[in-house]
Amino acid sequence: KNSKMATSLVHILRVASRLVKSSSSFPGTVEGRRYLLSPEVLRYDNYLKQSSIIADQMEGRIDVFHEAIADKLKRELPLAENDVKHMLHTCRTQDDFSLAEQALRSYNIQTQQIKRRHFRYGPVVMRCCQHLGLEEKALELVTDQTLQDIFQDVTTYCLLMHMLFNRADYTGVLRVFELMHSRSVRLNANSYKLAFAALYKQNTPEAFARCKGLYEGVSPEDLTDETAGFIMFLALNQNDYEYVVSVYNRVKPRNCVSCQSLNVEALARLEQFEDMFAALKIIFQRDVPTFVPKWEVSQQTINNVRQLLEEKQPSLVQELEDVYDSLKAGGHVVPMSVEAMLMEPPPPTMTRRPSPGLRKSFYRSRHANSLV
Repeated sequence: KNSKMATSLVHILRVASRLVKSSSSFPGTVEGRRYLLSPEVLRYDNYLKQSSIIADQMEGRIDVFHEAIADKLKRELPLAENDVKHMLHTCRTQDDFSLAEQALRSYNIQTQQIKRRHFRYGPVVMRCCQHLGLEEKALELVTDQTLQDIFQDVTTYCLLMHMLFNRADYTGVLRVFELMHSRSVRLNANSYKLAFAALYKQNTPEAFARCKGLYEGVSPEDLTDETAGFIMFLALNQNDYEYVVSVYNRVKPRNCVSCQSLNVEALARLEQFEDMFAALKIIFQRDVPTFVPKWEVSQQTINNVRQLLEEKQPSLVQELEDVYDSLKAGGHVVPMSVEAMLMEPPPPTMTRRPSPGLRKSFYRSRHANSLV
């Protein structure tokens, strides 16, 4: 009885988590937008909150502040760090941003000799551009060589790639990714995810070839399950089913519904039906504690496999129906399409994962202590 109650509670919590995600300020889709990055990375709500605080501190004198900045620029007076920071948080129009851009350029020249600035302007500039719908201006600023010192951190580039992805400018996303590489900006899991998502959206033989080359150079720590899903889905769309299975077997993204579903469909299209049924059955047959997340499969995948079996192996359709009944009975079937799942933002985390270097250091020290 207690086991059933625990299972039921876990299922309720999982459903509630999905409902919270769909009603959060960063849903998967808002007016066609896709949020591939977590709220912790985007931090757009934090930008708006900070803008509101600064506006309250100015007590309605934002125009007076802007006039003071314009006067400083005209007289070529030095700008303080807060001058630029507050300008970026008080932009309400494109004209306001033009003034903020002038202030940023002036401050950059003024602080050329400073090796390390106290404030990271890049991410704030990107969030300001997003707020005002100035994606093209954001791309223009980041690609400007004279402002390279301002845009040094990976978050700036990821936010820009994210804006361009939302605008369906997938070529622009990949251009920014290449720019990061040429400027020796550290590539991370978010930048790889956006690059592979852009290649998936392009869905051409050239994009697939580029995807395979990029995949070979990605370190495991930068390859999230969702990123593997984009690679696998592009391969499936390009009819390279063996590549789908090979990526799945290499990454082993067991708790990723989209990857699980893509692997099942690829096995079906390869007509490896024994392996396909084994992959489906293990979803509901594995013996794990109730608090461990369930493995799941997309309804879309079941539908595709059923259609394929009806065409090529009608004798196996009943076996699929039996497996499907078991999957449904255990709550292992997800109504969302594979693409919709891939486009969901990752859930927020309460704590940041330690960097790979810190993790290695921790494991080394733990191993050393165990030898004492």
